[in-house]
Amino acid sequence: MSSPFDGLRDAVTAEVDLVFAETLRITFIKDGRSDPDRPAVEISAVLRTHDQESRSFSGGASRDFQSEHASGGAVLRIDRAKFPDLPFRKRDLVQALDRPGTPKFSVLSVDTRNHVRLIVELGEA
Repeated sequence: MSSPFDGLRDAVTAEVDLVFAETLRITFIKDGRSDPDRPAVEISAVLRTHDQESRSFSGGASRDFQSEHASGGAVLRIDRAKFPDLPFRKRDLVQALDRPGTPKFSVLSVDTRNHVRLIVELGEA
């Protein structure tokens, strides 16, 4: 069922994408290689990176182990009206083509519950 606000929502989504979207290459992966059944595509979408965090872990009071973990991720927000059928799976790759060094990210999870945008949580590739 449509809402009287659908047109406004679509206009706002388009304006946000005009300002913040960038060119991304999506490479679908199967068994560690490009998936021949899901060819790579280039799309335009909003990609926001998180600050890299470094965390230390230890084995509690016994200090049985100590480890350091660095993580820097991103969130990809894709207009579902423009790209309704992207078959994302965990470990697929997203490459930011407009950024220096064209960094790559790996798909961690996909949230399909949002009716306006497909939300893809990304980690380091």
